[in-house]
Amino acid sequence: MNNFILFAGLLFMFMPGCDIANAQDAQNGSLSIFCTAPAVYGKGREESEIAERVNLKTQYFANCYGRNITSGEAREFKVRFRFVIKPAGNVDSVTIVFDGTKNAGFLECMKGIFMQMQFAKIPLNHGDCAVEQSVIFRVL
Repeated sequence: MNNFILFAGLLFMFMPGCDIANAQDAQNGSLSIFCTAPAVYGKGREESEIAERVNLKTQYFANCYGRNITSGEAREFKVRFRFVIKPAGNVDSVTIVFDGTKNAGFLECMKGIFMQMQFAKIPLNHGDCAVEQSVIFRVL
């Protein structure tokens, strides 16, 4: 069992996407947040650039969780977002593709974080870039 936990930890550490973030959940233990590698649809944007930007927001994701999720809700869930990055680098729209929780306050908070992300400018002829990003929340 301990070997499996070590293997899983190493696997997450070397996967592209955002790092595992831990925040203290006073009522239930430790909150673990993991972002999978983003699915990028379009020209001019690298998966690594998007993963880096999402990774910078992990603590904000933890704040959304802490402010909105109560101890009676699911201890583990995944949310998948689709967002569109304009050539100017701003995020134009955010939709929820899969909601592992029905907590509207939490989902709106998360959408707000994605809307605030800023990416590098690229030539206009590359057009918009759609991205799907999953974020997994787990209380250990």
